Amino acid sequence: MASRSSLSYTAHAQKSSNSIVKQLFEIAETKKTNVTLSVNMRNTKDLLALADPQTKLGPYIAVFRIHIDLISDSSEATVEGQKQLSVKHKFLFFEDRNMATEDEDFVLFTTGVDRSSKGGKFGQQYQTPTSAIERGADFIIAGRGIYAAEDPVAAMKLCQEEGWEAYLKRVEKQEKDS
Repeated sequence: MASRSSLSYTAHAQKSSNSIVKQLFEIAETKKTNVTLSVNMRNTKDLLALADPQTKLGPYIAVFRIHIDLISDSSEATVEGQKQLSVKHKFLFFEDRNMATEDEDFVLFTTGVDRSSKGGKFGQQYQTPTSAIERGADFIIAGRGIYAAEDPVAAMKLCQEEGWEAYLKRVEKQEKDS
């Protein structure tokens, strides 16, 4: 499968036969974000608070990636809260294990994105939003570097701006080369 990462998100959405992939790229283009927030929350309250109202990160993301099996009190209320937030802030919730498509669409999500690009306390190696997009990522996945920051909204905005600017440069370069 070949990545379509050189296409604009609008073109990618138009070419996609997968309704979720189409929706994903439409959301990204509308919100001007290619950020996926990945979290490992242990309860529904903390999970939903990351998107709204506590940290207010929902407006800046295209995807909220979770590990539902880690949420000790997961219930219909968890699912309903996810639905309400995804509609309110126009993002998709992905359970960690369902981020692939089965048809000709190929969407590249790159993990380990942190603006600082320093390693984590567990030996993780990070890359910046710009380097991830330059290497062909369609969407960048950020986690603790955002939600554990002193100011999560400011950290998210910087990640969003850097990722989006890198995407625009990549598409512009492709258009010039064509």
